[in-house]
Amino acid sequence: MDKEEGKLSELDKKSLPFFSNTKEWNDYLENDRKRVFISCWIKHPIELSQMWYSYGKDGVAIRTTAGAIRRAMEIDKKHVVRMIGVRYLDREKERAQTPGTEINWLHFSTTKRKAFEMEKEVRLLFNDYDKEYNDKGLDFDISLDYLIEDIKVASTVPKYIYKLVCREVEDAGIKVVPVMSNI
Repeated sequence: MDKEEGKLSELDKKSLPFFSNTKEWNDYLENDRKRVFISCWIKHPIELSQMWYSYGKDGVAIRTTAGAIRRAMEIDKKHVVRMIGVRYLDREKERAQTPGTEINWLHFSTTKRKAFEMEKEVRLLFNDYDKEYNDKGLDFDISLDYLIEDIKVASTVPKYIYKLVCREVEDAGIKVVPVMSNI
């Protein structure tokens, strides 16, 4: 997990006067967290041991495609969701925001340090600056049959957890059968 994610680099702070006031920036970030929702996915053709280690030691992974995500979300008419690839920056040399341009807040939600570039992350973003949401998140109408192509369960989980995942998937009417990861 990138501990610098969502934070300004020193280069950004110097080139954007608004950010010279750290309290103002921190207030903005706190406010933004109540209005921006992000779902993170990686863009790799194969399963990666590093991703299991970093994010899902005892978890479940869903494999899908960008097209499948778009189709799955077509039924939701309440939300406009952006699909954006994460940019990986050398924070010592590169800015998230181009100086002299209008501030684009999405840059701060879609950049990470170069050390995380192997993730090849894609994010789904929804934001509504006119409304404040609670900590429970949002409900989206989506088609799980369109979304889910494969389900993998971490190889570290006990057999009863695997069986529980299989039962939950079946009870939800999802046509994909979960398999144990071999990583």
